[in-house]
Amino acid sequence: MNKKTETKSEAALNRRHFLASSMVLAGAAILSPAIAWADAASLTKEQQAFSQLAHFITGKPQLDEVIIQRAFDCLTAGNKAFLQQAETAFNAIKQAGLKSADDLNGHALMDNAEIAATLKQINSAFYLGYTGTPISARANDNTQFVTYTDALMYPPTADATVIPSYSRGHTNYWVNPPASLKK
Repeated sequence: MNKKTETKSEAALNRRHFLASSMVLAGAAILSPAIAWADAASLTKEQQAFSQLAHFITGKPQLDEVIIQRAFDCLTAGNKAFLQQAETAFNAIKQAGLKSADDLNGHALMDNAEIAATLKQINSAFYLGYTGTPISARANDNTQFVTYTDALMYPPTADATVIPSYSRGHTNYWVNPPASLKK
């Protein structure tokens, strides 16, 4: 083997090694938050309480743990007092012995403006897919992305509406009413 061929071979091997290593590291970086969140032993007390509160408020026992983590991160980043507010709400719900979010309707707990606002922030993060308040015609506001396609506002009307920008069919598919609306 001549020296030129050996150098090319070593360079290709190094490039392949570099690309393979980069892909492994990128995959680990993407998956590590999800893995860390899913491991209950690694969750802080606040994260565990938030997860329970999210399941309670949304009424969904099968929430995606990655989305719970995103909501937690966005809510705590957008409001420095959020952890204390969420803990207060969580403790009040436990103390009142409420079994589901439906029990909050007309309950005295919702008369407390801070608790009501905290619970609405959590619910909005999951149903709308973002935290904060969007301001029209402004480049900057305090909104933070949680999820798009997994926002809980879409499934209840999935038979009649589509997630904006996602087509369910061919051109003009929307001309005919959905099967659920046909009589």
